[in-house]
Amino acid sequence: MVNNYAMRKIPFVEKEIQNSFEVFENDKIKILEISNMIDKWEKELLFSKNGFFSLKGKDVENKTEEFLTELEKFILLNIEKIKLKDEKSRYLLLKIKNEKISAIKEEMQNYEKQQLHNWELEVFENGIKSCIQRAILYKNNSKILQTSYLDAFSILEMISKIENWDLKTLKQKKEQFENDFYSELINSFLLEKDAKASFYYEKYKDKLTLIQQQELENAIKNIKNIAIAHNWAKELFSYNLSDSENEKEIKQLKNVEIKALIKKYLQIFKQEKKKNEEQLKIEKNIKNWNELISLVKTDLNKAELYIDFSLDEDSVNAKKDYIKTIRKDGFIKSNKKLFLDLLAKIVENNEEFKQEDISNYHKELSSQDFTIIEKLRSLSEHEFNLYVSDFNYIHSQLKAKSIENIDEIYSFVKTILSVKDNYFLTKKEEPDLEKRNKLIEVLLARYLNK
Repeated sequence: MVNNYAMRKIPFVEKEIQNSFEVFENDKIKILEISNMIDKWEKELLFSKNGFFSLKGKDVENKTEEFLTELEKFILLNIEKIKLKDEKSRYLLLKIKNEKISAIKEEMQNYEKQQLHNWELEVFENGIKSCIQRAILYKNNSKILQTSYLDAFSILEMISKIENWDLKTLKQKKEQFENDFYSELINSFLLEKDAKASFYYEKYKDKLTLIQQQELENAIKNIKNIAIAHNWAKELFSYNLSDSENEKEIKQLKNVEIKALIKKYLQIFKQEKKKNEEQLKIEKNIKNWNELISLVKTDLNKAELYIDFSLDEDSVNAKKDYIKTIRKDGFIKSNKKLFLDLLAKIVENNEEFKQEDISNYHKELSSQDFTIIEKLRSLSEHEFNLYVSDFNYIHSQLKAKSIENIDEIYSFVKTILSVKDNYFLTKKEEPDLEKRNKLIEVLLARYLNK
């Protein structure tokens, strides 16, 4: 519409002037000048990037009159400024002006009407979408489901009047809405593995296409199989049967898919049980160690009586060795190589090390060193990245200085850890990478000078 108008550009101006032989030559130029001004205004205010014809939807409402009022004022203001020699020239000028404005107005009104019509259709379309979305959000409320369904039908009736649909078209549109409404509703239940998906499918499957019916049937069948298999596996697992006994029970079923799912769930339940048992064992061991360490400080002679012998042999022996060492030396002297190996393990396999029970290391690490390792296992992502950077830089510096003695490395690392802690306590902030590396270099230089 707009492009067609832009192409034709009011062809009568030259012809009107040519046919008016009585008009003076000077008046012709002035009339053409006003015509050119109108064309320029049209180009700049209607066809520019942010002009009238760039407006969409509701934004164009009432803009035609607004723009044309401005054009009228603009033309009259310029007409008042010019002086024509012949009265016929003024008549011709006003005629050209009115015809140009009339042509522009027609195009603008058509554009405004079309854009408002598009906006109305968009509002209606969004209204139908909102009805479906609301039905999904409140799918367990039958009253809201019914209201949303009827609201959408009312909107379709309104569109039908505006678009002048015949009865056949309206029927097709309603059928399409019902298809969208029930397919999305059923799918929303399927996503939550809700049995209502089957209920709504059986009730409204005639509203769906054959392809949708097939897809939803398969999905519902899969959910039913999952539910059956899960319940079967859960019951079998509760009997604590052997693998062969479970297999014997599963063989009685005919459905191949359900059989496979039952085996899958049994495996999952076993893994979960093992994981929970291991976690309980870890928690039990930690608790026993804490009781034992506390008792050693108050009544060493009774300590061994509090060892939990239901734990594994390694845990029991570690506690016996711990008590024996305390009784002999009065304290635990750290295994320096173990301490350094654990510092490296945090870098090499941090996630696995976080899950490991380190309680038994109490027998080989001093209280201070054990606390260091325990703290390093719970670093945030940012803190862990800084630790890795420090570890690698220390490792490279020690290698460059050919320092390989375990006692020397242990002593140097403990010094660095202590200085970094003091830095944080005094500065109330973590040193950045450059400061951390400089700190390591300075401490290493001092250590070597000693």
